[in-house]
Amino acid sequence: SGGWLPRHDRQARAQSADRRPVVRQALGNFGNLYLVREDYQQADTWLRRSQAWFDAHPKAPDDDRASVLSNLPHAAHGLKDLRRADALYARAQRTMLALYPDGNPNLAVLLNNRALLNGDRGDLQAALALHQQSLAMRRKVFSNEHPMTLTGMTSVARVSLQLGKLADALA
Repeated sequence: SGGWLPRHDRQARAQSADRRPVVRQALGNFGNLYLVREDYQQADTWLRRSQAWFDAHPKAPDDDRASVLSNLPHAAHGLKDLRRADALYARAQRTMLALYPDGNPNLAVLLNNRALLNGDRGDLQAALALHQQSLAMRRKVFSNEHPMTLTGMTSVARVSLQLGKLADALA
């Protein structure tokens, strides 16, 4: 661990290590691992650390920054912190739209996740609008028969049905 180095040398080594891409990747990977395991508390902890790393390193890759921004609201949603999740989704959506103005699969997923949040908040109209945006993005970046597109179609149909829009759901 470098315990034999003078204190200022250990600090300099730690600061230079903190700038390495492996640190950025490890923080985000731990957050993602806990998201997959649905351990939202741990995911939130690691993703906040990752976000703090990006805040301290403004020249870090924008696509990696956007990935953390899109995962952090997922953790907040899992923790039932719906207000915080919505604010984080809005920020992530703005960031990703600026980064990918022509569309991106990750942006389609983010729109879908924000739609699910709106459904949990009881705002089915907003959920439907976001599912429709997600579906349009999926059609743009995937083929019409791709499972991601079909999943988007199912989401639009399900929420349309919940809203009593039977013809839209059937279509």
